[in-house]
Amino acid sequence: MGRVGVEAWSILEAVEGKGWGAYITVAAIAAGTAAAILFTRRGRYDDEDDERWADVTTTTAELLPMDTLLLKQKESSVTTVTFFEGDIDAAEAEIGKNCAALLRLNPWLCGRSFLRGGKGYLKWPTICEETPPDVFVRRDIEGLHRNTEYAEISRLLGDRMCPRGPTDRNWLVTLVPDSESPTKRFCVVTSMNHGVGDGHTYYKCHNMVVGATDPEPLVCERNREAAEEVDRMCPTRKEIFTAPFFLGIVLRLLYGRVTGYEPAIRSFEVDDEWLAREKERAPKSDPQVKFVSSNDCVTSWFLRQCSQLAAKDAPTSGDMPVLGLMAVNFRGRVEGSNHALAGNYESMVYYLPGDFESPGLIRRSLTTMRRCGNSPFHLFTRLRAPGGLISNWMTFCLPPKLPGSRELLHLPIFHTDELPPGWSLCLVFRSRGKQASIFVAGPPELLHQIEAEASGPTGFPIV
Repeated sequence: MGRVGVEAWSILEAVEGKGWGAYITVAAIAAGTAAAILFTRRGRYDDEDDERWADVTTTTAELLPMDTLLLKQKESSVTTVTFFEGDIDAAEAEIGKNCAALLRLNPWLCGRSFLRGGKGYLKWPTICEETPPDVFVRRDIEGLHRNTEYAEISRLLGDRMCPRGPTDRNWLVTLVPDSESPTKRFCVVTSMNHGVGDGHTYYKCHNMVVGATDPEPLVCERNREAAEEVDRMCPTRKEIFTAPFFLGIVLRLLYGRVTGYEPAIRSFEVDDEWLAREKERAPKSDPQVKFVSSNDCVTSWFLRQCSQLAAKDAPTSGDMPVLGLMAVNFRGRVEGSNHALAGNYESMVYYLPGDFESPGLIRRSLTTMRRCGNSPFHLFTRLRAPGGLISNWMTFCLPPKLPGSRELLHLPIFHTDELPPGWSLCLVFRSRGKQASIFVAGPPELLHQIEAEASGPTGFPIV
C-alpha cells in the first residue's frame, strides 16, 4: 500500500469517532499543507526597497542552490544559547565591540535575503559603519535562566531567533540577564538564517562574537564551481531527495499535526571511556580502516539505535529499513573551497542497513561520499521509511573568551515542530569547555531505549 496509504489510514484512525469537526480539521490541514508546497515552489518573494539603504551603495549576490532551497523551504534558523556566570556589563561591552568589528568586515550579515525568478539572492550595504539597532540588543526576558526547561527556551526567545525564509534579519545577537540571578549570570543567544549560512558559517560568526577568535572577513560571494563539485561528489540529492521522499515527509508531518505528536528531547555528555573503547575496537574489527573519529563512532551508534527501534515496530510497520543521513561540510574537500567561504557548502551522505553497523563503515563512506552497501531503496520505501539525521558541530564551536565571565553551558536550539513522527535527530556539540555532548530528539520510545542502554555513549545528562 505504501506510505501514502499507511499515513492516510493512520490519519483516519486518529480521527475516527471524533465527529465531523475532526475530519474537517484534517481536510483543512491537508489543504494548507498542499498550499504551502505550491507556494514554496511557485511563490515569489521579491526584493523590496529599504529606506535604510536609499543613499547607500549596496552589493547583491546570487545564492547557491542549497541556500535557495533552504530559503524556499523556510528552514529554521541556526541558533544556540550559551549560559555564563560573571560580569554582564563587561560582557556587553566586549560583545558590542566584537559585533561592530564583525559587521564592518562582514556587512552581508546586515543584508536582506530574497527570492526572485526561482533563485535566491542576498543584498547588503557595501559598508556597515555601525551596528544596526536590532542586530545586537540587551534584553530582559522573564523566565529565561540557567535552569529553564529546554522546551521553553525557544518560545521565550521569540523574535530574537532569525525568521524562517527570506528576511532582512539574517543575523541576531542577544544578551539576556539570568532572570533568577541577573547580577551574577547571563546568557548569549546568536542566530543565523539558514538560507545564508550553514553550521560552519554560523559558528565562524558566533566564535567572533564571544571572543573565541578575532573578527575576520568571510567570503559572501558564492563559489558556484565548488558547489557543483559537491553535487557531483555526493549523489544524495538526486538519489534520495526526490518527490516520493518529500511526500512521505509531508504525510508524516500531517499525521503529527492530527495526532498532536511531540518528539522527546535529551542531551548528554559523551562518555569518554566509551569513546576510547570504540576507537580502539573499530580498526581491529575492520582491517580496511586505520582509525575512526569520534563522529564515526557516534554516527554508527545513533543509526543503530534508530534501526533497533524500527525492528521493534516491525510487527506493525513491516520490514522497513531506516534511512540514515549524515551532514558533511565540504569546505576543503572540493577544489576552490576553503574555510572562509560563507554559505551552505554542505550535503548529506545517506545510509541504509548494512552501511552503518560499525564506525569503520562510516569512515570508509567518507572517502567516496557514498555508502558502502548497495541495498535498493524502492519507491514505496521512500514514502514510508523512518529516518535518522546526524550533524556534528563539535569542530566548529570554540570555547568563548569573555572578560570576567565563565561559561556554564552551550546548547543548540531546535524547533521540535520540524521533526516528523518516525524521524530522529542527533547533534554532536560542545556543551562546555572541550566536552563533547550529544543532543537527541525523536520518538519517546527511542529516548527510553537510549537511556536504558548500559554500554552506550551517554554520560551525564544535560537536559
